[in-house]
Amino acid sequence: MSLARTRTRKEHEVPDLWQVAFDDERRVVGACLLHPALMSKCGILTPTHFTNSDCRAVWSVMAELHKQGGSWDSASVASELSRQGTQEPEANIDRLTDGVIATVGIGRAAAKVRQMSLRCRVAREVESFQRSVLDPASDLIQTLQSNRRAIESYAAEFEEIIVLAGPNPGTSRTDSNVLDEIGVFVRRYVVLRKSELLIISLWIAHTWAIEASETTPYLAVTSAEMRSGKTRLLEILDLLVRKPWQTGRVSAAVLARKIENDCPTMLLDEWDATARGKPGVCGDIARHSELRIPSQWQGLSLRTQSRGLQAD
Repeated sequence: MSLARTRTRKEHEVPDLWQVAFDDERRVVGACLLHPALMSKCGILTPTHFTNSDCRAVWSVMAELHKQGGSWDSASVASELSRQGTQEPEANIDRLTDGVIATVGIGRAAAKVRQMSLRCRVAREVESFQRSVLDPASDLIQTLQSNRRAIESYAAEFEEIIVLAGPNPGTSRTDSNVLDEIGVFVRRYVVLRKSELLIISLWIAHTWAIEASETTPYLAVTSAEMRSGKTRLLEILDLLVRKPWQTGRVSAAVLARKIENDCPTMLLDEWDATARGKPGVCGDIARHSELRIPSQWQGLSLRTQSRGLQAD
């Protein structure tokens, strides 16, 4: 009876988070230490992602050597660690490589290290949050707001880890993977709702498949207040859409010829201010020659000549 209770208690014990993190880190560090070629499959990792100081130190040495295009073995890494002041580097390396074998899943193992690193940081954040909540003198509103921002940041980072890890070996890249990557990239620079992010990602993908579409939607970006990130979003779209075209002044003739020759994705900033009070967006584009764009774009002003386009 006593033995059964002990077994049940052990089955429900939560494993030590830091030990699990170290085991994952040791597998990756040890494999790359023994087989330097595996380092190229662990590009999602930096020294800051390792919770264990020995793993972090060894990874820093290997990362620097890999960056320089060199190779290494246990002796050369131990020598560099000794030069940096690490105590007993040979013993540390033996501990990290003991029983480690290289596997074809090194990429997934690296992604797991990133996830465990994030989990450990979340655990520290939870401990800090608990201390603040239990302190009657703390500002509860500030504590809650700070915790919410941290959770949102961690959630975004976790999504990025999933995208960077890529599909499992042997599987093909799917459309959803591409849309996820687009969404992660956009969220790095612009705060959006999930529904808004989905629409923008689909619209970006649509610009690359325009020939397969019978109609195309306009993407109108609006906000209740100024300086809400509309221009920043337009700058991100300029990096992702097919054949982006930013112009400050465009005539009807240029517009028609540009569309016929290049089929560009036209990006207009502050168009609502320019076209306010003028019905028909397409008609406005054709009738009005000046459109406001950010000064940092330094776009060209195009006009037609008898022999083609002239850039001013």
